[in-house]
Amino acid sequence: MQNVKELAMARPREYNRDVVVHAAKEAFWRHGYETADLHVLEEATHLSRSSMYLAFGSKRGLFDEAIAEYQLTFTESLLGPVESEHATAADAAGCFAAIASLFRGDLGNRGCLIVNAIGELAERDSGVAREGAALYERYRLAFLHALGARSRTGARDKAVIGKQAQILAASAMGVWVTSRVDPAAAAQACDAVVEQIALWTDAKQQRRPATTS
Repeated sequence: MQNVKELAMARPREYNRDVVVHAAKEAFWRHGYETADLHVLEEATHLSRSSMYLAFGSKRGLFDEAIAEYQLTFTESLLGPVESEHATAADAAGCFAAIASLFRGDLGNRGCLIVNAIGELAERDSGVAREGAALYERYRLAFLHALGARSRTGARDKAVIGKQAQILAASAMGVWVTSRVDPAAAAQACDAVVEQIALWTDAKQQRRPATTS
């Protein structure tokens, strides 16, 4: 392997950084961090390892940018509607319905890049552990918002919504793990969550006081 001085003197060939990061994301997502070694990444990105190190500093630097790209594209497409200003419980249910469709479609057992990294690296990598904790918290806050925590409800209702949001966040993380071994079962679990959200919504509506004309 070239030493640091040789790397610094190497002349990187022209490339599109976004294309490289996207290709690396796909490689890490498909193979995992450890198995996506430099040879795999060279083939995926069409960059030499010297150019890769000059551009990203290290394999881990490339992985960090791949995670950021995954968050911006994949995670945002799922959670964006749940985080929108006018999100409702229907949007929370729609998130799980969308995930179920992914499991029944081309995604198969690839899982979630971040959840996969948690299982592979979090025990020895505090950065990955923080990414996992941040993803859980993003799910929780999104579901908390969509279920109506900001609406004019009493303390009891807010406490119930808080617990429901925790359940949904944990379920969202869990179905990604399940999909790695059985995508069909993970899709069915998402269907069950959608049904549960409907039950919560019905129960909430039944508790509303009747209005007088």
